[in-house]
Amino acid sequence: GRNVGWSGSKIYRNSSYNRVMHCRFSKYGYYTDDDIGCVLDVGNEESTTDLTGNNLLENCVFFHGGHHILGVYGMRNVIRNCYFHNEPWAMGTSASDRGAVLYGNRNIGVSGYVENSGRNLFEGNSIAYSSDPSDNVGASGMSLTTSNNIVRMNRYYNNDCAGLSMTLTSSYLQNIRHNKIYNNSFFNNGHNPDAYIRAKTGIFFAIYSGPRVIEHNVIKNNILYKHRIPFDEYNINTSDRRGLITQQTFVNNWDGDTQGDPIFADATITPGDPADSTWPDFNLESNSPCIDAGGSLTTITTASGFGMSFTVDDAGYFMDGWGIVDGDTIQLEGTTQRAQITNIDYGSNTITVNRYLTWTQGQGIALAFEGLAPDIGAYEYTQSTPDTTPPSRYNGTPSGELPLGKAILPSHKARSFNTPVMSRKW
Repeated sequence: GRNVGWSGSKIYRNSSYNRVMHCRFSKYGYYTDDDIGCVLDVGNEESTTDLTGNNLLENCVFFHGGHHILGVYGMRNVIRNCYFHNEPWAMGTSASDRGAVLYGNRNIGVSGYVENSGRNLFEGNSIAYSSDPSDNVGASGMSLTTSNNIVRMNRYYNNDCAGLSMTLTSSYLQNIRHNKIYNNSFFNNGHNPDAYIRAKTGIFFAIYSGPRVIEHNVIKNNILYKHRIPFDEYNINTSDRRGLITQQTFVNNWDGDTQGDPIFADATITPGDPADSTWPDFNLESNSPCIDAGGSLTTITTASGFGMSFTVDDAGYFMDGWGIVDGDTIQLEGTTQRAQITNIDYGSNTITVNRYLTWTQGQGIALAFEGLAPDIGAYEYTQSTPDTTPPSRYNGTPSGELPLGKAILPSHKARSFNTPVMSRKW
């Protein structure tokens, strides 16, 4: 029931190019009539001048936070191949809204000002088992409230409200625009029977108050299965509380509840052990209708030709490594031509690669894929026997623990938002 500071660990004060790998961060925060504390924050949510960025969090396990587990407030950070879970874990007090029972919360919160946050990469993560905090009913697996982020090849499952939420109130810090959410697998989210009905979904959009907007986000090549409804919304600015979904772009998403079973290798709606990172298995079986059913991400706008640099309709789907990891490997539609991105100018939508390519104007581009076209969902099917090791390669022992002895960073107080009853926090 007591914290040294808001964050158990943090990376801040213009701290950049740090690598945090194969670590465990867990059990920081507590519950009264409020949800208090987070496990790790990257950046300073209350600052417009803290330029913390270009940090790598990879192959780590994060679990059990009070308000959230991971907060990302900087720019060009890479969070990949990590496992997050925040099922009920800490006892509340008599002041809690359901008394002295166990509480949990969301996994990831992404926030901050437009001057120094956004354009982060979330890739290959498992984001699971969000649960009731002490001051609300339900929490999303991940709350995304900044712009220009890339969210791809993640698994969102067994979260008690939306797997991914994009919501705003008057206290939030920027518009939510131009996020690229593609090739993720969403499964059995929004199962809390007491939660607000529209938040019980795969992906949720909401404006509860204030003048900011949610628009021009792209949701493409995702699998959504075993939800009340794949997408839902709440908009205080309209009488029917709708209108946000029409302002986003949806392409090639698979709604398994209306289109049929995507045929995962091993996934059921019966929750497993949250400490077990190896299940569910969202690899596709050989007879999955999602194989080769995806589409390209963007198209080449440069006149037909060849070279190592060209413009595209929207370069925001890709990254050049941002100085911390390898750039994306892309493939041209209808060919086996692949190349690695070495530089992206997002202002001019110009991509530079490491080898010569031959293209035609209007040709599609995707991340490297197998078969005739990209697959839908977090995993690309291969003819060989699939590797059952989670792509994040985090520890899969029953305890969910990694070796201890890792450094703990200092802590500080972070911003906590007050939002309406239906979603008073992220």
